[in-house]
Amino acid sequence: LRGLADPANGGKVTGSGLYAEKKSVTLKATPNKNWTFEGWRLASDELRVTSDEIVSKAKSLKVSVTNELTYLAMFKPYPKVTVEVDNAKGGAVKGAGSYLAGKSVTLKATPKKGYAFCGWFDADGNLVSLNASYKYTVTADGLALQASFKKESALAKPVLTWDATNLTVGVSYSAKPTVVGESLVSITKGTGRPKGPTCKRGK
Repeated sequence: LRGLADPANGGKVTGSGLYAEKKSVTLKATPNKNWTFEGWRLASDELRVTSDEIVSKAKSLKVSVTNELTYLAMFKPYPKVTVEVDNAKGGAVKGAGSYLAGKSVTLKATPKKGYAFCGWFDADGNLVSLNASYKYTVTADGLALQASFKKESALAKPVLTWDATNLTVGVSYSAKPTVVGESLVSITKGTGRPKGPTCKRGK
C-alpha cells in the first residue's frame, strides 16, 4: 500500500508499507505550511490518477488492503496576495503573503513625507480602492495589486462640501475650499487625488 503527496512539496503522507491482505491500514496526510489538503485520489501503478473522483476529503484515510494500491494525497497552495508600489521613493506597503481562501486581509499603504497615497490598482490598471487601508477577503484566485504614490505637489486635496439648501453632501477636488450655498467646508487631510489623469498604475 502506498500513499504519496501530490505535489511532493505540498505535504507529507504516512502509513505506506507492506501489509497482509485484508489488513486495515490508515493513511494520514499532513499539508505543509501555506498548503491545504484537498482529498485522496486513487492512482494506477504508473502513478497516474485513474479518476478525478475524490475518494475522501478526510486527512486520515482508512483502507482495507486487497491488492497493491496507490493513493495520492492532493495538496493545493494557499492563494497569494501580492502587492507592489509604482514608486519606491513614495511609500511602502504591508499585507502581502499566502493566505487561506476566505480569510480577511488588510493591505496598508503608507506614503513617505512629501508624497500622498493615490490608490490601489489591479493588473489592468483599474482603480480598486482609494483607501490606504484596503480590506480584502481572499479568494481561490488570490490578488495582485499595485499601490500608487504621487508627490503631494501634483495632487489636489479632497474637499467635503455641505449644501444647506438642498441638504446634500458632496466632494470636490480643488486646491482651494469652495462654499456651496450656506455651507461649511472642511479639508480632509491625508489622501489626495490628482488634478488630471496622473493617478494611475505605474509600469
